[in-house]
Amino acid sequence: MVRLLRFSLVFSFTIAVFLALTTGMASAQGEVGLVIALGNGQIETQCIAVTEPGTTGYELLEQSGLDIAVDAQGMGVAVCSIEGVGCPANDCFCACKGGGECNYWSYWTHENDAWRYSPNGAGREQVVAGDVQGWSWGPGAVNSAEAPPAISFDAICPADTAQAVTVTPTMPKSTVDWKSFASFAVIMAVVGGSWLLLTYVRRQPT
Repeated sequence: MVRLLRFSLVFSFTIAVFLALTTGMASAQGEVGLVIALGNGQIETQCIAVTEPGTTGYELLEQSGLDIAVDAQGMGVAVCSIEGVGCPANDCFCACKGGGECNYWSYWTHENDAWRYSPNGAGREQVVAGDVQGWSWGPGAVNSAEAPPAISFDAICPADTAQAVTVTPTMPKSTVDWKSFASFAVIMAVVGGSWLLLTYVRRQPT
């Protein structure tokens, strides 16, 4: 019986430590770096914690808190301006008229230490933890658009700093953190069971 009691206490402690560690890992993972080149030498970077699978590049930008104007069409969503740089939503490609140089917001993903122009569009590109996403205002086309400056994920999302923004689902959900509640419930159940077992053992005749 004493061995059983010791095993129960060790098991309870192990479960508690495991849940604490996994909860901490969950809060530290899922970060995506965002680089915005505003075209006037100003660079905006953010470290955003993605909590929902399937989050797109556009949703990441939308949840950054930056002032954006978009034009939603049948083919997708076009980003017209970010922080006032660009065109209004009702004339999204105002800087592409007249047959001359065209200025627009190009969308980029960072792969293998290099920027890649994304022809799929931000509404179709899904982000994953460790990604770096980029937007750049300036002249160009698919083969000549100017990429954002090279900034590493570690520079945008240092391990010892808090996340700037947390991406949340577009549809409202319960504000209850069920994962934390479930972890707490498991810990309490294990500790409670150990206490009951200890009480039972103490009541047994020696």
